[in-house]
Parts: sequence; C-alpha cells; structure tokens
Amino acid sequence: MTINYVSMINKKNRSSVGSIYIIGMREVNNIYKIGMTDNFVEDRMSDLQVGNPFELYIAYQTKVPYPQATEKEIHSALAKCRLKGEWFDLSLYKPGIEIDSVIDLINIDKKKYKMVQYNGKWIAQKFK
Repeated sequence: MTINYVSMINKKNRSSVGSIYIIGMREVNNIYKIGMTDNFVEDRMSDLQVGNPFELYIAYQTKVPYPQATEKEIHSALAKCRLKGEWFDLSLYKPGIEIDSVIDLINIDKKKYKMVQYNGKWIAQKFK
C-alpha cells in the first residue's frame, strides 16, 4: 500500500478537513439534509432552523478529510431519493432503508484517508 500526501488546502482554497452531517426533522420521518461544513455542525443547524417550521436535530456528524468529495459521493449514491438540494427522502431509496445505511456510506469513504499531524496541522493522506 502506498500513501500519497495531499495538501491541507484544496483547489477551492477550503480546508481539507471538515464535517459531514445528517440533520433530520423531529416531526417528519425519513427526510434528512446531508451536507458538509468547515465550521461547527451545531452552527449550521442553527442557520437551517431559521424559517424551518419543524424542529431540527443532528442525527449524525463526523469529521472527514475532503468533506466536499465525501459529500458529493454520498449525494450521488442517494440521487434517487433527492428531494431538493441536499434534502433526501430515504424511503425513496429502498423500502426500509435506515439512516445507518447512509452512515455506513460515509464511513466507507472516510476510510480512504488517514488523518495525520504534520508541523502542527492536520493533513489527509490518501491510500492507494
């Protein structure tokens, strides 16, 4: 196995480490927002709560290297159940799909990278 070292900043000058989150609505089953942020997930949820008639909650969050790429892969895998933007109805994907299945997708992508500290900063190493 070889490791490619990657820079801490990607082409869009965004951090190579961020969070993938799944935010749900307490009063509505199977509808989730799946996204990424370079900031705190709690802050992102607060932004989303403004104007939303339903109480939101964080169903899952995890730090990942290259959150933009992970988010894109998850969105592609769930394209059949996309409602609008980053909102998904998981019941459209497969009958009985659980949020755990989406978490498994996130964790599989997360395993493609290893986080290490270099000169006091976190960088991502991609395994080939």
